[in-house]
Amino acid sequence: MDDGAQALARRAQRFGKAPPAEEVGYVDEEARLTELIQIRAQERKEAEQQGVLSTGKTRLEEAKDLVGICPGMISEYQYLWRKLRYNNIHTLEKDEHGVPQWYLTIKDYARSAAGNEQELPSDVRPPDVLLRTTDYILSHILSTHPFTPVNQAFIRDRARAIVKDFTMQHVRNAPAIEAHERIVRMAAISMHVFRDQRQPDGPFDHDGERKQFVNALSSLTQFYTDSRTPTLPKTFVSPTHTSPNEPELQSYWHMFSIRRPPTVQGLPIDVTAHPLFTLARNMIKLWDQSTQLIKEVEGMLVSPSERAAKERAEANKGVHRFKRVATPEPAETELEDQGWTPQRFDYPPTFSFPALGLLRVLADPVCLGCWLRYLRLARWTN
Repeated sequence: MDDGAQALARRAQRFGKAPPAEEVGYVDEEARLTELIQIRAQERKEAEQQGVLSTGKTRLEEAKDLVGICPGMISEYQYLWRKLRYNNIHTLEKDEHGVPQWYLTIKDYARSAAGNEQELPSDVRPPDVLLRTTDYILSHILSTHPFTPVNQAFIRDRARAIVKDFTMQHVRNAPAIEAHERIVRMAAISMHVFRDQRQPDGPFDHDGERKQFVNALSSLTQFYTDSRTPTLPKTFVSPTHTSPNEPELQSYWHMFSIRRPPTVQGLPIDVTAHPLFTLARNMIKLWDQSTQLIKEVEGMLVSPSERAAKERAEANKGVHRFKRVATPEPAETELEDQGWTPQRFDYPPTFSFPALGLLRVLADPVCLGCWLRYLRLARWTN
């Protein structure tokens, strides 16, 4: 594209309107792609000389952070390459006539692998562009197109590319936090809406969505910590800094890690005293109590030999079979089995385990809209 076409496309991207075809003019896309390939060769050479791209000879202390300079949702080269070489333009990236348009196309996710060229600064979007792209995906597309599994797969792929661009530039400040928060919410809502569509070959990839939810939420919690770490001057704000949505997202992280919840040490009071976070920690406490209760019951219903076999299996878990110590079957357990009968279990009358309330909570996956309904359960834990 020439400068005039790029300006029109950027304006269209900003205001959501396609530029009139007669104003853009004709562009020989094949010739333009050939020209861009030559320009990129020189750009790559300069980036390697400056230490922005690794050549295998760059010392770690001499390496520089990659700074993206792509002004749009996708670079001109990547758009033309996808369109002309792979014919890989999604329906959501075409206009009302089914024609691919640069101003509607969003950078897709490409896995970093051996043999793939490192992305150039002109391919990577800076934080402000990434935030605008996130707005476009989660606001414009969702408000103008139905939320189907196919469209959700498109959104998840483009969101992965956004996260990757942030990671490549080592951006961990406010724009990265805001974008990651929206992506986490989107993943949680997607798993809730499409929870019954988990076919292996279906359009909705539940495992992929869950992985994206975990990765983005894990990075987000680290971003929050970095904003309170004085030894990280690029991200440090203050020792007690709390991001506006941190209590909500920290609650998600603790609930999702309910089997091994993270510690609350180091979290600011604005997080630990928030009603959502308090509710999440109370739910974790109830889960732990119920787990202990189940283990106690199982211990009463399992024979001594079965209990010994289970203990041996737990001891050898994760140990290579060639390194396991050969332990013979204890003869004592066989003797203990003689005349053994399961013990009667009486539910502790003072055990603070609101079974019905917990079941109501566990009936739905954790999502953004569920928290307001869960607040009514707080009376169980006061």
